Amino acid sequence: MTHANAPLSIEGRRRLVERCKDRPIAHVAAEMGISRACASKWVNRWRQHGELGLQDRSSTPYASPSSTPAEVIERIATWRREHKWSAQQITDELGDQVTVEGIDQPQRDQRSGPGCTDQSSRRQRGRAARSAPV
Repeated sequence: MTHANAPLSIEGRRRLVERCKDRPIAHVAAEMGISRACASKWVNRWRQHGELGLQDRSSTPYASPSSTPAEVIERIATWRREHKWSAQQITDELGDQVTVEGIDQPQRDQRSGPGCTDQSSRRQRGRAARSAPV
């Protein structure tokens, strides 16, 4: 399954590769309405990995060496939950391990997402709900 903004479907990528076997990549790319770089990417992936190379790849990084360690994230969550500490208090306690800006990030990562229905993990804003936009 390709993502919503992909210029070519999996089948389109197969057609691209087939056409590029006996024609210049730049010509095929122009016919298909994509850049030469995009066409070259799919042809090279097909050459290296075959049919599997035509699948979308994950955009998540392989590693995040500067991310906050799991034990620090757990400590932050505990202090937030049990002591109701502010980001500044937590930063003062942890020193160089985190920044004030980074304190809220681990909290967002632990929720299930923007549509999360777990009321304990969402911030209550105190606004009245509206049934329709004004």
